Amino acid sequence: MLDLAAREAERFGHTQITCEHLLLGMLLEGEGVAAHVLAERGVQIDELRKLLIKSLESVPRTERQQVGLSEDAKRAIELSVAEANRLRHHYLGTEHLLLGLVAEGHGTTADILRQRNAGDLRELRSHIVRVLNEGGPHPRSPI
Repeated sequence: MLDLAAREAERFGHTQITCEHLLLGMLLEGEGVAAHVLAERGVQIDELRKLLIKSLESVPRTERQQVGLSEDAKRAIELSVAEANRLRHHYLGTEHLLLGLVAEGHGTTADILRQRNAGDLRELRSHIVRVLNEGGPHPRSPI
């Protein structure tokens, strides 16, 4: 999934992977618990993808350099690890990344998720746990 986010950053001519790139990469993958939970919460995945692309298109292109993680993306990934630990999971999947993006709470990604009924950390965590306990999509999509 991180490779998809990196490809998106490169496609837009960005030198840093931001939270928007992370979420877009997760949506492009299309599988896994996070995409399933977002769809169950009524999030229109195509609309979300278009909003993220529109947001990323407004960021100026830069000269080609090696792509790295922005500070907000690093923080979101750190929070993803904390969420996996909190849930006592021994893997890092898209569901943890989604929780990390919401927990990070700043910027365009957090705003977009809040506007689409996917920005409340406690509710989202409960929804993810329910989906996993009900045998929903297998957490086969590591970040």
